[in-house]
Amino acid sequence: SNSLAERPLHRHRDEQQQQQQPSLQNGLAAATATAGQAAEQQRQHEFFKPAFEKLLCLVRSRMRLPSGYTSMRSRERAEWRRHRQTWGEVLNDAAAVVGEQRSLQLLLQPLAEVSVAVAGGKEFDWKKAELALHCVRSINDLNFALSDPQLQQLLAALPSLPHQPPQLAYTSALLLSAYSEWLGQAITAGHCRDLLPR
Repeated sequence: SNSLAERPLHRHRDEQQQQQQPSLQNGLAAATATAGQAAEQQRQHEFFKPAFEKLLCLVRSRMRLPSGYTSMRSRERAEWRRHRQTWGEVLNDAAAVVGEQRSLQLLLQPLAEVSVAVAGGKEFDWKKAELALHCVRSINDLNFALSDPQLQQLLAALPSLPHQPPQLAYTSALLLSAYSEWLGQAITAGHCRDLLPR
């Protein structure tokens, strides 16, 4: 009599297992598809990354102050700044694909070249330095690590830059303002101690 009573119970368990099996299979299939999509996205990202690096460098060159900037009329300067802002948005999009570290490395190249030139006895190219500062300011939306060494070194070097012409000092101030939140969080986390007043 016990075996007869147990049969409906066994049948109920078998039905539950059969119902659970398709949902488990669906879950595994969904997880496999998601992993496949992630792998494909990563493959595409790596494939297109060099092209976006070239785009970033091209846009960087377009954002350099023109040779006659200081003699421009106010209306001409305003129009050029609007163009520069548009290029800055393209730069930010390209940097999001390239990544924070590599983008900083590419955008800071002009500043590194200025440093080498000055060490070799050449004149300080303030427009080249200003270009690097402005470009880094344009990508402040990226999620930089609080321990990012390139960003720390750049901010630490700002006080040592010449205060003339005014455009260079102005861009330096804008850069510092753009990264003020990051800087505050970095200092709280124990980084950027060299930037604190002694």
